[in-house]
Amino acid sequence: MTRGERKQIVSVRLGSGDVERIKAIARRLKVREADVYRFTIRATLARLSPLDDRACTGRDLMPVFAECGEDLARHFELDEGRLQEVINSGAALTDNEVEDDDITLLALSAMPDSYNNKRLLEGLRRRMDPDAPATSLRDYLFWKYVAAREPPPEPKE
Repeated sequence: MTRGERKQIVSVRLGSGDVERIKAIARRLKVREADVYRFTIRATLARLSPLDDRACTGRDLMPVFAECGEDLARHFELDEGRLQEVINSGAALTDNEVEDDDITLLALSAMPDSYNNKRLLEGLRRRMDPDAPATSLRDYLFWKYVAAREPPPEPKE
């Protein structure tokens, strides 16, 4: 540990089910519970790393939202306005904005009811798996913003 890298004690409230899962993972891996907590935090921070870079806006944030946008929107109760602010704040200056319709789709994905899933599938404007709208959205966002290539061909019937 370098001199400027001091460790801090942090207190976090967790449900008993989460604590039991951490204990079970630690037992199975034969490691300390603290190691599982540290790993979980580091792995999550790595997945979310573009969000801690203020220069990263718009399309540059889409790998994070393609991978875990539904979970982020649901857990942090990010509505369409908040998603717009988080994703596109400052993006207009770099011509890097994410389309409003795609932000609407992200917001809809966090709502579990079937009406919103129907709207989500309609909004994707291509043949998707009606039983897996979240996977369909992830695939759509990935090819549109991350892969920067043509959409995949329509499935053969």
